[in-house]
Amino acid sequence: MVHEREAHRTCGPIMPQGGLQATEVMLYTVDIINSLNIMPKGLNIGVYILDDCDTDTYGLQQAVDFIKGSISNINDEDEYKCEDGSSPQIQNKVISGVVGASSSVTSIQVANLLKLFKIPQISFFSTSVCLAVKLKLTKDSGVADSKFYDDIVKELQMKSKAKGVIVFGSDQEVAELMKAVKRNNATGQFSWIGSDGWSARALTFGLRRCELGLKRIFGHFCSHLWNPSTTGLDFEAISLFHELSETLDDVLLDSNNLHNFSCATRSSPRCLLLIEGHEAEVEGTISVQPQANPVHGFEDYFLNLTVESNKRNPWFVEFWEDHFECRHTQGLETPYNIGYKRICNGKERLTRENTKFEAQLQFVSDAVMAFAYALRRMHEVTCGLNYVGLCAKMNPIDGEILLGYLRKVNFVGLSGDRFKFNEQGDGPARYNIIHYKQIEVGVYKWVTVGFF
Repeated sequence: MVHEREAHRTCGPIMPQGGLQATEVMLYTVDIINSLNIMPKGLNIGVYILDDCDTDTYGLQQAVDFIKGSISNINDEDEYKCEDGSSPQIQNKVISGVVGASSSVTSIQVANLLKLFKIPQISFFSTSVCLAVKLKLTKDSGVADSKFYDDIVKELQMKSKAKGVIVFGSDQEVAELMKAVKRNNATGQFSWIGSDGWSARALTFGLRRCELGLKRIFGHFCSHLWNPSTTGLDFEAISLFHELSETLDDVLLDSNNLHNFSCATRSSPRCLLLIEGHEAEVEGTISVQPQANPVHGFEDYFLNLTVESNKRNPWFVEFWEDHFECRHTQGLETPYNIGYKRICNGKERLTRENTKFEAQLQFVSDAVMAFAYALRRMHEVTCGLNYVGLCAKMNPIDGEILLGYLRKVNFVGLSGDRFKFNEQGDGPARYNIIHYKQIEVGVYKWVTVGFF
């Protein structure tokens, strides 16, 4: 995603960190790959970037462009016409692999489409513990009404010893739950334990792969941060995902520290929890966040960009206007810049003081590097070590074979961390345990309290 979600428009305003910067770190990594000759001789890696605007349905529509080159019977002649009425010659791009989408829900929707055409996909910001399992939504998978969440809060209030509440659900559902907490005057009554979707990206839990990750999280939390056996308090667990119930039940029953389990099931495909407005209710939440390190050289690269020097990114001028709150002569009018009265004077510059960097750009860079190393190894085996360019056996690239090489990559990325996939196809499992707390009156912040 480059833009945020917008309820009444296809796309919302530009997303500076997770959107624009993620795009730029992808381009930066491609530059490094091609300059270091990581790819075989005679070959460069390139990118074809589309914006899903943080919406699963729109992201799925955009993903169709990724597969057009893999479908022989798609004809775009009726979609475009030249001025003289003739049909243009359209060369659909053949995509070897896909990096993204950023949210778990969109990733799953896109993956269901891509797998039909054997196009491998690496999802970089979809950070839930059990990302790779498909989420099956029930027919009544819309967001529940307020009574549903009120009933959950009231049930929790009836259990006097249950002060720790473990919540599994989409970010939008958690937001609705926090509203119910406020409506029922339950602010401060419970300590919430959530997934990384509370603080980072969307949460999408599946079935089998969740068990180990959940046991690790709960075990670490119970043994190091909160011991119900000594405090005399019980845990309650709420699953807002229909498909998670049985697995969550098994995990909780397997833990000696978790005494009570109640499950309220509901599914929702929406993403990106907005904590704003619910700080008091969310205060005290324990969550997890993937560990990441800066991509070497990227910050200097980004801070030296200007609209004039960065012609390859069509969204950069929009970012520039948003960042400096001015209208640029090269920018188009949008619903989000019409309020800017000042004209950019050309003296604006990005600095470390006025620029905040996305903390998890490493995952984008690692995903691009993984494809580069997989393609190099595939080329060595298929075409031969000394072959220059793309041999006939790799034209077009077989996605199923490429996926096999992707699973075997093992390299040190631009962050300095070693990267490889585990047996389940997930990246390295390095997490921070974070606590949402009030650091001063009216000021709330996620604070790191542990690691695993």
